Amino acid sequence: MKFNSFIPVNKSSEHHSLPGVPEGEYVVFSIATGSENKKTAFETVTVTKVDSQWRAVDYQGRYYVFG
Repeated sequence: MKFNSFIPVNKSSEHHSLPGVPEGEYVVFSIATGSENKKTAFETVTVTKVDSQWRAVDYQGRYYVFG
């Protein structure tokens, strides 16, 4: 199965607080990807700044098959 080699970020948003986590610097990225066999994934990745470096703290994905 081949996936797109370039994945554009559809949306990003900055937050100082999110439900259920301590206050801090967060960025939430929303990404839609697709493959040759019509599988589509809608993914959300949340990152936070730890010791001056951005680190992933959450990933959520939902997958759909069209056609």
